Amino acid sequence: MLKFEATSARDAQLTARWVIIDGNNKKPLNLKVSHLTRAAKEKSTDATVAALSEALGDLSREIADAVSAIDGRQKSGASHTINLSALCLCDPRRVRKENFQCHPT
Repeated sequence: MLKFEATSARDAQLTARWVIIDGNNKKPLNLKVSHLTRAAKEKSTDATVAALSEALGDLSREIADAVSAIDGRQKSGASHTINLSALCLCDPRRVRKENFQCHPT
């Protein structure tokens, strides 16, 4: 997660780089940067927290859609099944290529 904060106008901003990794061969199947914004419905702390929650929900749906698309491609003609065992929400520059694990800098 690169950014997850409220603006001065109390709107939510979320920026995340994420990767879905094939659990069988450790190769990345999808690497993406998501930039999401949600407007707070009013200028209050509760509305700002709700907007942040909605942005996180949007990210979850985006990732779920990507996993479903990969699963759909596999079912429509691939000869093997992908074992999705890893999802990394860190900076891809911190992902070690030998094992695709997230590591701090």
